[in-house]
Amino acid sequence: MGKKKVYIAVNGCQENHMDAALVQQYLGSKNEFEISRDISQSDLVLVLGCAVTSHVENETIDIVEYLRKKKRPNARLQVIGCVSKIRTELAQGESSSDIPLQSIEDILRMEDGADDFTVNSLYESSEDVLDWAAGRKRDLFKSYVVANKKGFFSTITSPAFNFLYNFVRWYKEIIESSIEICNEKTFCIKVSTGCVGQCSYCSIRQSRGKIKSKAIDDVLAEFQKGLDQGYRDFALLGTDVGDYGKDLGINLIDLLKRIVNLKVDFRLKLRNINPRWLIASYEKLCNVLSSSKIVYIQSPVQSGNNKILDLMNRGYRAEDFKKAAETIHRRFPAVFLRTQVIVGFPSETDKQFNDSMVLCDTGIFNYVDVFRYTKRPGTKAASFEDEVPFDIIMKRYRKLFLKTLFANPMKKISSICRLKSKKAF
Repeated sequence: MGKKKVYIAVNGCQENHMDAALVQQYLGSKNEFEISRDISQSDLVLVLGCAVTSHVENETIDIVEYLRKKKRPNARLQVIGCVSKIRTELAQGESSSDIPLQSIEDILRMEDGADDFTVNSLYESSEDVLDWAAGRKRDLFKSYVVANKKGFFSTITSPAFNFLYNFVRWYKEIIESSIEICNEKTFCIKVSTGCVGQCSYCSIRQSRGKIKSKAIDDVLAEFQKGLDQGYRDFALLGTDVGDYGKDLGINLIDLLKRIVNLKVDFRLKLRNINPRWLIASYEKLCNVLSSSKIVYIQSPVQSGNNKILDLMNRGYRAEDFKKAAETIHRRFPAVFLRTQVIVGFPSETDKQFNDSMVLCDTGIFNYVDVFRYTKRPGTKAASFEDEVPFDIIMKRYRKLFLKTLFANPMKKISSICRLKSKKAF
């Protein structure tokens, strides 16, 4: 018998795409598997699905259904990744015993055997899945935004606003494609997975587990590999990079000092730095930032109101995060600061939402990602009462989204141009 052909599809965050690349490398290294980009010729279909929000979870489920229809009748389909821990029924039924699931799980969790497999780029699904996903988003947008069954605009009030909303989507895609932490010119290093947080709304802890970090020397070896290959843009990835090293008795500052002391020019981007760590360590981080080698920091505040932050169990105060971010912005204005806000968390009032608006309006952040709260199974927040009505969530989402997207346009364009420049700051 010949090698079994495996088709891999993925959605969700950068860490999930890097995990798919690890799975590709692992299965490709085993004699019985051959990676295929043609689902019609594949014996096994593997989906690394995301479930960070209900919207993304629904996308994952739709991808699974799409691939189930596209695959050969006798091909087996297996769902893994975060969604398989949250929606366990997706990992059952049509699963394939031919795939070494436990070994894959160990590699993704950076357990035994993981040291033998390293990747430094993100896996991208085949063109057929990407085209289908793009069409799905267009259809959802059209049915959700443009008209309802009565023929009226469902979430807008005029054709002019409909035109504006379409323009905003186009404008947002252009900006986000320019500021993504990873692209084909970036050498990515997964330094950790999991976290120590206990956020009341987050389901990722259920799937990623506790923090697991690579040793500093192993990270530096990968970094040198990227330098040797000619890369000068690097990104450190993890579920919460701020928790890096807590399982090893070290911390992120220890790692960053070793990296920035390398005697070569490069630019470094940091993804998902929890504000807990930033508040406690921003003075030490500023000392590292003086190297001018760190150009991008993403730190998700999630809310500008302390009561909501307490309900989220985030473990910090909004004013403390503001002070830390403001200090970094003032001392190092060339560093691209990106944050994230969730609107519509249970019991959030207009006044509490306005606190998030005020924080985002300080001019500290180069870009703000706005997310709508969605209930995640198995989380503490899923049992919270006083849910915010969906129409109010959407109203707040649109208001903050539009405000932050078009705020300080010249500053935003200037910071994006710096990010796209090949010259280090």
